[in-house]
Amino acid sequence: MNTRQLITTYTFTPVVHLPVIWSNANTKEVMPFVQGTLERSLGIMGAGDMLISFMFTASGYKVPEGLAFTRFYKGRPYFNMTATQWGLYDSIGMLPAEFNETMGGHQPEIPTPDPYPLKGKEGRKRQARKMRIALHVMRTQVRAKGIIRKVWEKGEARSRKDYPQLSDEALLAALHEIGVLGMDLIPEFAILLMGAMAYPELLKRILKRYFPGREEALTNALMTGGSGITSAEHGYELLKLADIARDDKEALSFFTAGDFQPLTWRERLPLTSTGNPSFRSHFEEFLKKYGHRGVYELDIKNPRWSEDPTYLLEFIHSQIVNPVGVDFKEMQRAKRERARQEIKEKLGLRPSRFIISYLTKKSIKGVAMRETIKSVAVKGIEPTCLLFNAIGTRLVAWGILGERADVYHCAWIELTSILDGSWDGRGLKLLVEERKKTYEEYKRLDPPDVVIDETPQPKAVVQEVSGEVLEGIGVAAGQATGAVRLINHPKDGHLLQPGEILVAPSTDPGWTPLFLRASGLIMEVGGSFMRMMRSHSLPTSGSCVTITNV
Repeated sequence: MNTRQLITTYTFTPVVHLPVIWSNANTKEVMPFVQGTLERSLGIMGAGDMLISFMFTASGYKVPEGLAFTRFYKGRPYFNMTATQWGLYDSIGMLPAEFNETMGGHQPEIPTPDPYPLKGKEGRKRQARKMRIALHVMRTQVRAKGIIRKVWEKGEARSRKDYPQLSDEALLAALHEIGVLGMDLIPEFAILLMGAMAYPELLKRILKRYFPGREEALTNALMTGGSGITSAEHGYELLKLADIARDDKEALSFFTAGDFQPLTWRERLPLTSTGNPSFRSHFEEFLKKYGHRGVYELDIKNPRWSEDPTYLLEFIHSQIVNPVGVDFKEMQRAKRERARQEIKEKLGLRPSRFIISYLTKKSIKGVAMRETIKSVAVKGIEPTCLLFNAIGTRLVAWGILGERADVYHCAWIELTSILDGSWDGRGLKLLVEERKKTYEEYKRLDPPDVVIDETPQPKAVVQEVSGEVLEGIGVAAGQATGAVRLINHPKDGHLLQPGEILVAPSTDPGWTPLFLRASGLIMEVGGSFMRMMRSHSLPTSGSCVTITNV
């Protein structure tokens, strides 16, 4: 069965004559992997279309029916930047250059009729839409905790099911129930995403009035160490676990053994240590909070930390045998205080100083809420993996599949058809083998960053400012000096030495523990929206193209 993807030409009328720019900006950060047949059949990119569309419709701006904001190219997801750039320009007055800097990527800017879109009659309409979005953000932030709690509880209940013991009928019901991952949270995530973007940009604009050229660095400093950002907190908790392990005789022996074997931790470590809670008991608690997460966690084929905590234990091992020795909280506090003092000395009792303080709090809260929503959405992947693994095991026992992991190369409709008895699965094994070959071919490809209509564009080359100086997009301001360590995947993170500058193709929340060992971060992709770096006080540059090949 070979199919060709049809790309819709529906778009906003003013840009219908322009070529469609497809870019992997942002998706290369969070979904750099090839999407398998099962992931695609679950409608993950349809969820992406809903997310982007809701960002526009929430402000009262109309999106043409049938407009596709996302697509696959050689198995990887891409965004329709022609439509997105125009929609943001026309709805709220964001210039294409501003959007490109926010998202990162190497897509060109579309032409726009007016470089000052917030002036005049149309500008007032765009300002009004911004106000509607702000009201949506405030209302959503108020009710977000209740929504988060309900979705988390639903994920917990699903994770507790003993899927291998369910009947075929119960597995089928669970398969229908699971639906599209995180679909419950799409409207809230869209609104909170806009809030997470909007408040830091407002903060930066007001700082620019008084500190031209320093607005990015000051925004960075004011947001450093913001509390409640879950994608940062699990890194700090791992540092605490390393301290606990040093005071636990059995744990210290386990981590410093010459034949350190991470996956034997439950067999070799006791639950109590000389009458006190042991390292193991603390680590079990950590997994209850964060075990649903993982490296490149949006890939449903990847194990969750609760299934395979090797990466976490290797980080703790590295911290014990070669500690960083930095008090991150104190470093961040000092950085925040220096920024506040600079603003206080410049502005005194001017109202702008208090507006800056207000916007800083809203910016931190917005980013924290956005990261929490994402974590809760990822919680839905944990029971999904358990379900599909159980189905895969059953289909292997029936002789329909060759191995359990083959289930990820099946379509959702194929699995439901087998479980409801309408198909005996004959021929599926052959289909899966063909799909696996295509999947492996796509994995070996170096995907283009930009596709215009159907034509992949040549890769951008790293820009030399002068001599040996390379240029990227500033994600988090600061300076760092040190040896460079190229890490292509977090599983090799144990090679990163304290104080080295981490160079990576892309990062997601699963990488964040490594940020606590690095003195700086350089990535091939990434825009200024990657604000979680700011909570680590880590100087960061994104979109430094081909840096991993220098």
